[in-house]
Amino acid sequence: MKFPASIIILFFLLSCAKQENTSGINNDLYKEIIKYQKENPIDKSDSQFLSDGHFIYEVVILPPKYSNPEDKNYSLFITMSVFGIRDDLKKLCYGVYQDEFLQKTVIYDEANFIDRFVTVKKKENIETYILKNSPIIDIVYPVRLYNIVDGKLLFIDEIKGNNHRK
Repeated sequence: MKFPASIIILFFLLSCAKQENTSGINNDLYKEIIKYQKENPIDKSDSQFLSDGHFIYEVVILPPKYSNPEDKNYSLFITMSVFGIRDDLKKLCYGVYQDEFLQKTVIYDEANFIDRFVTVKKKENIETYILKNSPIIDIVYPVRLYNIVDGKLLFIDEIKGNNHRK
């Protein structure tokens, strides 16, 4: 009787284990991206229609001059692109970050802050996700806005998308 109870407890403990971050992205940003990806998954029918290469999650790090110069804080945005990686921004692009839980994610760093958010600067498979002929599509994914304050992400707001249409 004790043996089956031990197996059940062990199974429960293993199933409650935390997600291990092996992506190369620091834990705070990783958790926010995972949360965004769970709330905004890639629609299977859209993925079949366009192709898997069109869909990629994006993190954009911007200096104050782009968001609010009076604030002096750097900003960070998380969103989903259905247009792959933009060819004109590939010099600022790091990625593709991915692990067991994290789906394809790229980071555009216009603020030169990349070292604060990654342990590994990747420039792998970027060319694979650059689309020569972008589709005309009306799917807009939400954009989560954060300020970077003392190296921490401070959630500001979310601009709604239309990806949850039915």
